[in-house]
Amino acid sequence: MSRQVVARAGDIAPGTCKIVSVRGREIGIFNLDGEYFALTNRCPHAGGPLRRGRIGPLVLSDKLPAIYANLSAAVDGGLISYAPDRLDQYRRAAGYVDRILKGEKPADLPVQAPTKYELVINLKTARALGLEVPPTLLGRADEVIE
Repeated sequence: MSRQVVARAGDIAPGTCKIVSVRGREIGIFNLDGEYFALTNRCPHAGGPLRRGRIGPLVLSDKLPAIYANLSAAVDGGLISYAPDRLDQYRRAAGYVDRILKGEKPADLPVQAPTKYELVINLKTARALGLEVPPTLLGRADEVIE
């Protein structure tokens, strides 16, 4: 596997993504709390680029409040994101890899549901939509974008 320098670590702030081109392929580089992950810039559900669905622009233009199951959506202008903590899931998956490498059969391992979720609220979007977010909800948020 060859290495390709696409950005300096400081170019991608925690919780954000940078789309780069490597040998003609678009790659999304994600910074999750200082850990970097790369994915092909292709959404398996919508078939388009990651984080660029058809619904997003309509939400603001038609003043529709929306909650997303993707944490980066609130960072990109969505109202609220409530989703499993991906970093926690990656850490838990490492335990499964360890067990498999030690000889356990994957079919014998229990299915695990996420146990840690994150709530992100974008107050800039709330103001643009003319909404007031209750203080009790703000108090429960893991991150508030002002």
